[in-house]
Amino acid sequence: MEGAPRVDLAGQEVGQVSQANAKRTRQWQARRAARALPQPAKAAKTN
Repeated sequence: MEGAPRVDLAGQEVGQVSQANAKRTRQWQARRAARALPQPAKAAKTN
């Protein structure tokens, strides 16, 4: 992703993806993927 063209909403190239932007995107994607994993079921409470 680093070095890829950055495109605005009109489809015009407006620069390149920086190393910092690419790193932040990878971290965001990892957090999002982790949230999508099924959570373990909690044990039912007994009285």
